[in-house]
Amino acid sequence: YSSGLDAIHTNFAAEIAAGRLHLMQGTSLDKLAEFEDDFLDWAYIDTDHSFELTWQELLLCEKKVKRTGRIAGHDFCTGNTVKPIVYGVVEAVTKFCKDYGWQFEFLTVESHAHFSYCLKRL
Repeated sequence: YSSGLDAIHTNFAAEIAAGRLHLMQGTSLDKLAEFEDDFLDWAYIDTDHSFELTWQELLLCEKKVKRTGRIAGHDFCTGNTVKPIVYGVVEAVTKFCKDYGWQFEFLTVESHAHFSYCLKRL
């Protein structure tokens, strides 16, 4: 894990030094909660793929992302195609769109079947 963080610090040293990039470490729910409402232009969700965590992340993003912003994420599929793991991303995202007035703007089609999505407000 530290080697990945070291690579980020190396590859983006100029952006970090100039204050254009700020690295935050912690859980998705803790870090999202630190932002003011309507602050983010976009958020990208790719965590544990459970319904519960994805749902909580979407609810936080709904507050933190600007009215004209986007919520995107990965693994919009029913589960891992290599390991027998069931995901809750499809259910959480579709429920969120229905309950909170968001719609799909983009959905990728990838050969490995782990699709990405992008949502915008209606």
